[in-house]
Amino acid sequence: MIDISQVSFNYQKGRIPVLSQLNLRVKSGDIFSLIGPNGIGKTTLVKVILGTLKASSGTSRILETDTKNGLNENLKQKICLVSGAQSRLFSGITLREHVAMYASLYNYFDSHFISEKLSQFNLSDKLDFRGTQLSFGERITFGIILAMSTGPKIIFLDEPTVGMDLLAIDKIHGLVKKYASENDSCFFLTSHNFHDIQNLSTRVAFLSKGSIHEVPLFQKKETLEKMYRNLYQ
Repeated sequence: MIDISQVSFNYQKGRIPVLSQLNLRVKSGDIFSLIGPNGIGKTTLVKVILGTLKASSGTSRILETDTKNGLNENLKQKICLVSGAQSRLFSGITLREHVAMYASLYNYFDSHFISEKLSQFNLSDKLDFRGTQLSFGERITFGIILAMSTGPKIIFLDEPTVGMDLLAIDKIHGLVKKYASENDSCFFLTSHNFHDIQNLSTRVAFLSKGSIHEVPLFQKKETLEKMYRNLYQ
């Protein structure tokens, strides 16, 4: 679903490249987690994948389509990005109006799915609220559910459980796992939260010196944290 081959990227010639001959393939059913400190290049890699940054060399393909010139309209219908650091909700309209807007913009919109999930996450009675009237965690939860309602093939999640309580986090983990297992889709997760990484991922990798270093699955949280410290200190 995501196929990156020999990708390099540098913001300025003569400096150490942010990405260096990087290779990565993310398949249907994968929940791939990318780990690394701030500034290491995780966001840069996502931008190269999406075509908002052009790689210095190499190729990036999504659903067998080259993205060097950005996403075409067909791909835009099949990809979504949800960030816990920044709400994508419009402050001036209600949740109900967000639902109506997405239903009109996307070729596919699952009204049954969103109704069911909003009820499951206790958001059904808040459809006439504006985003600013929700808690931080509720805004992220609504954003994830809204994105999934469009039937995406690839979902990028950036710090998806920021501001959520433990029970809400468990529900989000279950929602992501269920979606990945029941749909021809994959997730690309970037996070510093090792609880998310350990409990969600089917694959885990560190980004270091411009390259991907994949590690065996089902590492203990403490082991992942030790790997992180040893790699980046």
